[in-house]
Amino acid sequence: MALPVEGPLSFSAIGAVLNAEIPFRLGSMSATAGFTTPYRVSAFHGYGPTCPPYGTFLYSSCNGCEEIYHYADGNCGEYTQIVDYNSPNCGCGGGLTLFFISSPVNDPSKICADVPGCCTAVWHNGANLLPDIGDTVYEDSSGTTPLSPFKSNIFYGMNEIECDPAFLWFKLSSNGDGQVIDTGGCK
Repeated sequence: MALPVEGPLSFSAIGAVLNAEIPFRLGSMSATAGFTTPYRVSAFHGYGPTCPPYGTFLYSSCNGCEEIYHYADGNCGEYTQIVDYNSPNCGCGGGLTLFFISSPVNDPSKICADVPGCCTAVWHNGANLLPDIGDTVYEDSSGTTPLSPFKSNIFYGMNEIECDPAFLWFKLSSNGDGQVIDTGGCK
């Protein structure tokens, strides 16, 4: 964080911005900051790192297969957001997103009562944590085997947390291509 642009400044505040060693000396701190003589404490008003505005993209990283974007918090810190759970940028399967489904049922109203929860791992190619209409659901992280209902009019509960109860459901196309044709929420 930058020093105040006006008002009193202490050597300890200047030293903290410069990561200077104690005892603090005006001459050595001024030289570190790139100031020329005569050295003045007032030269340090407003000195310090300029923080990027809130929401500015900083960099990406990986935590296992999770690709994480780092953004500026506006105070010279950062916050993170997971953007892909199975990212090829992290050396993992094809950019598909992992989520979990319940056992199939033929009535979506039965999904919220699904006691075992969503314990079967599957993947989808959509942009969100859970699939939307038009996304394709796969049985494998490489995206080679579409999830295919064993009969028509089958609904699956879904959750991004393994073995938690479903709070949403989806229905697949009956032609075996794994395409989501309907979604809804538990009531």
